[in-house]
This record gives sequence, C-alpha cells and structure tokens, in this order.
Amino acid sequence: MNHRHSLWLATMFAVLPLLHGCLGLNAARSLEKGGIPGPGQAVIIYGVRVDSPWSAPQFQVSLDAYNVKEEALDGGCWRLNRTVALVSGKPGPTKYFSFEVPPGDYVYGSWGAPSLRGGAKYFSASADQAVFVGEFVYKQANEVELLRDLEAVRPAIFAALPDTPKDISFASARPVGTIRMFLCTP
Repeated sequence: MNHRHSLWLATMFAVLPLLHGCLGLNAARSLEKGGIPGPGQAVIIYGVRVDSPWSAPQFQVSLDAYNVKEEALDGGCWRLNRTVALVSGKPGPTKYFSFEVPPGDYVYGSWGAPSLRGGAKYFSASADQAVFVGEFVYKQANEVELLRDLEAVRPAIFAALPDTPKDISFASARPVGTIRMFLCTP
C-alpha cells in the first residue's frame, strides 16, 4: 500500500465517524453472549478475522440498515441502525459477534469499508429469527472475503456466544448495485 493510499485511509477512518449518524441513535444492540431476539426483533451473527496486517490498530466490520428499493442506507443524520464489530488489526483468530436489530436488510460495504470479494452484498434478517451472515476475513490489498460455512463454524459460534439460539439459519445474501449514503455536517 503506498503512502498516499495509507494517508487517505487514515483520514477517512478519522473523519467519517464524525460525519455520519451525528446523534448516534441506533436500535442495534450488541449481545455479548448471544441471545434470542426480543419480540419483533432479529439477531444478526457474524465473525471477523484479520489474516493480513491491517493498516490501523483495529479492523472494523459494520452492517448498516439498507433500503433495497431506494438502493440507499436506511437512515440519516439523526438515526442509523448499524452493527459494529471491532477486532485487532493484527492477524488473529475469528471473533464472533451477535446483535439484536430491527428486522430488515443490512449491507456491508458502506463508509469506506474494504471491498468485498465478489462485490457488495446485503443480508436479510427476519423478525423473531437469529441469522448467520458469515465470517468477514480481511485478506490483503484492501479486500475482504466472506466465508459462509455455518456448519463448519457452528461449534465456534456457540463457544463464543453461548446464549445463541440453536436454530440459527443463514441470512440470505444478495448483490448490491449501489449504496447511496448521506453526509451530515455540523
């Protein structure tokens, strides 16, 4: 990665948290040990792993509420439902995360995230269900691979998130054409 690209990434990671979701109203709630969805809610589960050193101390994977019809983030300056998972920027094992969220569609690939191999995708989470999105693995060259082998990782998920319901299923994954974002200014 050249110096100019590194500087651009560092600037984006420093500035973007200040400009989006200004008030921080977010209905997504982290479930440290997993858990069943509350009435009318959904649970999203995913793993994050870094295989190649990332250019910052922490590597983040977030899924943002997405309006498929509008091809836009489903939120604005006052509210944005988003899950945020942070791991060390150094290579290490997969860490699993669980979030209670309003049911709907959630997209990976907004706000300067590394490219997803195969293109950006959105995932559907239905009310009263727990769904597994996959494992987001940072490989190299600003690219993330999504691994979706639930049966292979099921024991690791239950070890990391013991309160996760046993009947977790796959979140459907569909390609995204465009992700229209918004910009908030102070």
